[in-house]
Amino acid sequence: MNVFIIAEKNKLLFDAISKVPESKFEVRYKYGYIELPETGDELLPAFTSTIVLQLLAFKMSILKQNLLNSHSSMENPLKSYSFLLTFEKLLE
Repeated sequence: MNVFIIAEKNKLLFDAISKVPESKFEVRYKYGYIELPETGDELLPAFTSTIVLQLLAFKMSILKQNLLNSHSSMENPLKSYSFLLTFEKLLE
């Protein structure tokens, strides 16, 4: 189980996600806190977090495309597909 929070600096939020929950997944528990710059506004963090998500999605797309291009094989397309499934499994 992975938990990621995109928010302005908040010690309570960070403490909440950094504690490992007691479950069968506690060995695999990972967390991340992407800190936004403080704005002093209640609405602006919604927009800045949207930009962060879009940039993350864009970078992930580039990484996936590069990975697929480096492992593509016209002779055996199933080999590339099985590699992709393995790669996605690692991201879980």
